[in-house]
Amino acid sequence: MLTRLQIRNYRAIADLTLDLGPKKLLIGRNGAGKTSVFDVLAGIRDLVVEGEKCEHVFPLTSIPRWLKEERPQILQQLFEVDLDGPYGPVHYELIIDQNEVLARSRVFSESLTAGDKPLFAFREGNVQLYRDHDHSEGPKYTFDWNRSALGSVLPGPDNPRLTWFKDRMRSVECVRIDAPRMATRSEREEARLERDFSNFPSWYRRALVANMSAGSSYLTAIREVIGGMDSLDLHELGQGIMVLRAAFNRPPGPQTTAGVKRARTFWLEFHELSDGQRALVGLYALLHFMVRENMTLCIDEPDNFVALAEIQPWLLGIEDRVDDLGAQVVLASHHPELLDMLARDHGIILERDGSGPTHVRRFAPPADTTLAPAELIARGWERA
Repeated sequence: MLTRLQIRNYRAIADLTLDLGPKKLLIGRNGAGKTSVFDVLAGIRDLVVEGEKCEHVFPLTSIPRWLKEERPQILQQLFEVDLDGPYGPVHYELIIDQNEVLARSRVFSESLTAGDKPLFAFREGNVQLYRDHDHSEGPKYTFDWNRSALGSVLPGPDNPRLTWFKDRMRSVECVRIDAPRMATRSEREEARLERDFSNFPSWYRRALVANMSAGSSYLTAIREVIGGMDSLDLHELGQGIMVLRAAFNRPPGPQTTAGVKRARTFWLEFHELSDGQRALVGLYALLHFMVRENMTLCIDEPDNFVALAEIQPWLLGIEDRVDDLGAQVVLASHHPELLDMLARDHGIILERDGSGPTHVRRFAPPADTTLAPAELIARGWERA
């Protein structure tokens, strides 16, 4: 499980530490830094797991404006991640050099440790590997500063904890559903869901093949929450192209038209559904296909496009699966339903004084209040 995240000098964040658990809710006004937290986690994952270039995931534009004015040449950003797993806790540290003079972002250093014992170190282009069993020095070599050197290390008998860390980071996903961007057509299966769900049909094709039993429970769930929907289908057009469509029960009416018997259902292509219906299809896909053991799922504003009565059943399902499977879910939301269900026990407030840096504190309202968390936050009375 991801237990701690530290961020320094990223967008509006000067220095922030989040202590995390199985369920957390990030609370705060627009611009407070909630999305930035998810962007950092996604960036570290893309750097270490996907081999992305540093300039793509931590660009020069991510430097806080006040630092540019104070020290306009070389600046550093710090990111730390603590994970706990079968080998015990491990700590990852990443320092990014941001050089505006040379218009260059690169990895200055990164390290992985278990307690105070080294597992991996990379600094200024030089890599030092260590053996897990006694932490003695292993091979040394040079590597490109523009990428994560940790991401290049192949699994072997001397580095089971390093391999576990990379595998666990692969199971960190940060998403924010943008219903209008969700595609209808798919030309191929895709293993990874885009953050905005734009490749949903291609990911869904792969998810169905990988987990047919989850597909059955998923279809049952969306039938219950989307009125009139009978099924969700990937229709083959030929040459590997498929169209995502939904079947709806035909409303009561004449059974024949001009002597022709009417079908019990009619089909709508995915783009013909409302934004709210598409968002629900995506939310329940996350619930049934992505929330699993040893998974950290970060969902930014899951309530977008969704009605008040629709978000609660989904949220209850998320809580049940986290408890049953040992998954981890971090949500960011303003929604009163999520605030009332999660804020009191799992809420973290991110806030800024005007245009200043982000600060973080635990949601801790007055002990004698009878108001619900959503009402306290709406009134600005959430401080103890």
